[in-house]
Amino acid sequence: MIKIEDKNIYRNGSKIGWISDNDIWNQSGDKAGYYESNDIYDHNGTKIAYLDGSYIRMENGDAPISMLDTNEHMSASGCSDIMKATVRVLLGG
Repeated sequence: MIKIEDKNIYRNGSKIGWISDNDIWNQSGDKAGYYESNDIYDHNGTKIAYLDGSYIRMENGDAPISMLDTNEHMSASGCSDIMKATVRVLLGG
């Protein structure tokens, strides 16, 4: 399970990254990517996914990811859907 608490991102109790503004950073200190509006970008600025209502749709054609499923596997009170979607896409979960 992914937990977002005070802008820190945890998986099963271990810190795996953090959020700074719209940027997602991994635990190694590398920028994993970011979100802008409803779009998700990798660290190179390439659009890799977008939030479409209750689904995360991947640019590469992979099956959409349900936000219902994302919310069931993520504890992130106070976080926007696009923030949760971006964490899910960039850091897994």
